[in-house]
Amino acid sequence: MRETGWRPKSLFRSIRKLSPRWSRKAPAHACYKRRVNQNPARIFKSNPHREATTCSTMSSPPVAERPIPTPIVNVTTPAVSAPLPRAVMTLHRMEGSYQEPAQNGGINKLSIVPGRKVSLNFYFTNSGSVAADTWQWGKVYVVSRDVTEQQVIKRFRTELSAIKKNRAPQPIEPGGQEESWFTAESDGTLSEGDISQIADDKEQIFVLVSSEWKDPSGEHYEHYCLSLQPPPKGRETSETIWHGCTDFKDHK
Repeated sequence: MRETGWRPKSLFRSIRKLSPRWSRKAPAHACYKRRVNQNPARIFKSNPHREATTCSTMSSPPVAERPIPTPIVNVTTPAVSAPLPRAVMTLHRMEGSYQEPAQNGGINKLSIVPGRKVSLNFYFTNSGSVAADTWQWGKVYVVSRDVTEQQVIKRFRTELSAIKKNRAPQPIEPGGQEESWFTAESDGTLSEGDISQIADDKEQIFVLVSSEWKDPSGEHYEHYCLSLQPPPKGRETSETIWHGCTDFKDHK
């Protein structure tokens, strides 16, 4: 019977076949060390470039990226105060200061009457939520056609500054029911010749009004400027059509 001696090399091969860690197929993502039962000196002597560690050449599984945290920004919201209550002064209506019986039994309101001043009444209401101290003033200018609108406005501003020093404001309640009114007039009276000149577009009429008021939110104003359209012959007093001016219609 043939004796079988101990062979280290054969034993190593048997163990490598039985043990999973020595399997030739390493996990796709693993690196493992190849262990041999030979003398390391002999291995590197015969092949000095041989490495003892071998990595799998298969691609590694994707690694989940760590989500970037959303930055937290603390913004201080500025305090917003409630708006102060305001009065809203509105020109409610305007009409001639003179009256005459109408053919249908009513009353006609006239602003141009021969031998009288050009005169109009202006009515304002407060449609806001608080009372106001209000002040209004206006004037009618009868000028020749060569006088410009800007010249009339400049003249009105000068007179307005002087009038304001001697007039006190009047209170008006909110709600739009109460009216504050005043009369705007021309300096001189109109003759028949003046009325004829207006109809022939040789003279013109301007009406300028300033409405000012004060409430808890501050001081305010509204400016108005109107010009008369030349009336037709024979109806100079009964048919008056007013148009807005180019300038002096600002507000605050």
